[in-house]
Amino acid sequence: MLVGLIRSPNTTSPLVSLQRTRERRDLVLRRLREEWRLSESEYRHALKEPVQVVRDSTVEATYFLDFVRKELEAKLSGASGGGTLKVFTTLDVAMQQAAHQAVVQGLLRLDGQRKRTPRTAVEGALVALDVEARTIKAMVGGRDYQRSQFNRAVQAKRQPGSLFKPFIYLAAFEAGRVDGREALTPATLVEDRPLALDMGNERWIPKNFNGRYYGKVRLREALERSLNAATITIGEQVGSRRVIDQAKASGIESQLRPSPAMLLGASEVSVLEITAAYGTLARGGKWLKPYAIRKVEDGQGHVLFEESRDARRAVSPQAAFLVTSILQGTIERGTAASAHRLGLTRDAAGKTGTSNDLRDAWFVGYTPDLIAGVWVGVDSGAPFQLTGAQAALPIWTQFIEQASVGHPPQSFEPPSGIVTAKIDPVSGLRLILGCPGGVEEVFIQGTEPRATCSQGESALWRWVRHLLSR
Repeated sequence: MLVGLIRSPNTTSPLVSLQRTRERRDLVLRRLREEWRLSESEYRHALKEPVQVVRDSTVEATYFLDFVRKELEAKLSGASGGGTLKVFTTLDVAMQQAAHQAVVQGLLRLDGQRKRTPRTAVEGALVALDVEARTIKAMVGGRDYQRSQFNRAVQAKRQPGSLFKPFIYLAAFEAGRVDGREALTPATLVEDRPLALDMGNERWIPKNFNGRYYGKVRLREALERSLNAATITIGEQVGSRRVIDQAKASGIESQLRPSPAMLLGASEVSVLEITAAYGTLARGGKWLKPYAIRKVEDGQGHVLFEESRDARRAVSPQAAFLVTSILQGTIERGTAASAHRLGLTRDAAGKTGTSNDLRDAWFVGYTPDLIAGVWVGVDSGAPFQLTGAQAALPIWTQFIEQASVGHPPQSFEPPSGIVTAKIDPVSGLRLILGCPGGVEEVFIQGTEPRATCSQGESALWRWVRHLLSR
């Protein structure tokens, strides 16, 4: 049958016409019989075999298998000889099915939402990693492998937008410990106001997504609400070089150019690398290189390759926990607050990302044991007018909930050296015992703000007035 397809695969493929495929197959069989390559009985038996299309049971994992094949070629490039290989992968079949279903169903929902907009094909990708084992549990590189073999989970690089911001705050929280400078905390106040920055010969005016500015805000608010102006101010204070070093240590492998635009996610990354970098946060500041192949054996059972542990300490456990705590707030009340309405029932932390002109929609989030990153967009880079919360978060939520079935819920546990204090949400100062109102905040021990208790106006009332003024 395969030989028969060679002359005109587009018209004789069994996916197009089983009748034409059979005719071509039978022609090849006749020629083999005429040239005595087949006996009469073999020929008659072969003609009776049906021509049918059987769906490959592994088709939903084809992007993952392609990734494994490329990894295999790289790892065994120096090996000699051929023969049988046994390849042991990290794939979790149930999670892979959940990932494939979440991406396909999510993109179909988006097709329905966008029926009144230009019909550009929206694509998506998802990568899931085990937090502690760093294994790639699932990988989806597109909505349909038969239509496109381009693996958007690893081959495509796109602007992450606000998905990059947590690494700025990670560098900020770590700076005090490393440099001895005044420590920044989730309660530190920063100005969220219009900015005008020089970029080469041009003047760049970054804006918050909704066009509004909020004056003095706490660092927690700035990240939970993904405020661009406040984040750039923090990044400039910490320094672009330190931010880049922290992002690289955390697992970002793509090139990062020092600039204000880099702080807002202008440098392109792949889904796999940004998801792995969030894994550094999930496991308390330790970076582990993700992998898909556990080991490879030859036909006699000799081990040709076995994965080794590639790890490093990227940041202190305390600084990583502060960012995780804020990213929990992102899901509770920030840009990803719709996750619970979408069905999220587990303790999770994560961040939305939307690139310029609504070209790329992202969400990367994690529970204490599972990390998943989702990208949605158009291959050409054309805008498709949806945010990370609208396009990527629903896919992530569906996957996390389905993939976690049967796993008991867990909570993020603070490491030693983390303390909790009640603060005034307006000033960021710590409230002494007996002061009314306030909110709980986490700090690296020794960085708690000085104590205060406002006179003449309760902290609770000032917090309400603070909200009403927005």
